[in-house]
Amino acid sequence: MTEPNLVPAALREAGPVVVAAAPAGGNVWLVTDADLAKQVLSDPRIVKDPAMAPLNWDPVRAGLEPTATQRPSLTTMDGPAHTALRRAQAPLLTGKRIRDQQARIEELARDVLSSYSGVVDLMADFTTRYPLTVLLDMMAIPPETWTKRWKPAGKCSPETNPTQPKH
Repeated sequence: MTEPNLVPAALREAGPVVVAAAPAGGNVWLVTDADLAKQVLSDPRIVKDPAMAPLNWDPVRAGLEPTATQRPSLTTMDGPAHTALRRAQAPLLTGKRIRDQQARIEELARDVLSSYSGVVDLMADFTTRYPLTVLLDMMAIPPETWTKRWKPAGKCSPETNPTQPKH
């Protein structure tokens, strides 16, 4: 957590908007300029809900999380619903609070990662499970009330990843 991530600086050097190949095909545009990113993120024509992804994208290959209807979250909701949820969670996520909790946050990462065995698709599980674990821990919600419901995804399948269509 204390080592600098060199990727953002390299992307910013490439320009304010960088075109990249999307894992599921086609292009994606990465906005690297902070002011432009604020404009893009406040534009109502730009949505985050995975339900709006191109129909030909395989949700697992594209790394899409469940839709806002399936699992409402800050990363899938837009507009007033997103704003209300962000305001409710903001006191938990101040810089000071995160710094004060750094040791616990790192411990939770080790715990989640050590719970896996064999080949694991981290996009299908860790990227959702870990942030939720941190948030629930910071809200002092006892793990026994929610951990027994969590099934690590391991390899993706329709049963473990609701974004993958069943055939």
